[in-house]
Amino acid sequence: MGAAVLMAVVTARGGDSESLFNPLHSGAGAGFSDAFLLLALPVFAVMALSLVLPKAQAPSMPALPVSSVTRNWVANCSVP
Repeated sequence: MGAAVLMAVVTARGGDSESLFNPLHSGAGAGFSDAFLLLALPVFAVMALSLVLPKAQAPSMPALPVSSVTRNWVANCSVP
């Protein structure tokens, strides 16, 4: 869907430099710059809304006993 929206905006802009969304970019790629800004809006909206979500608490797990095997384990990353 993002590609379809991007191409629709690029095609609709048609190189009209008078009505650009992005004032920092003008020229041949102005339509792509406008489309990128349009597609970035939902990303920023989701990022802002994710701050409002309540924090989920992980369920408490009982502590497992530590065996002597896991306590004395040494990483061996050698390759034959």
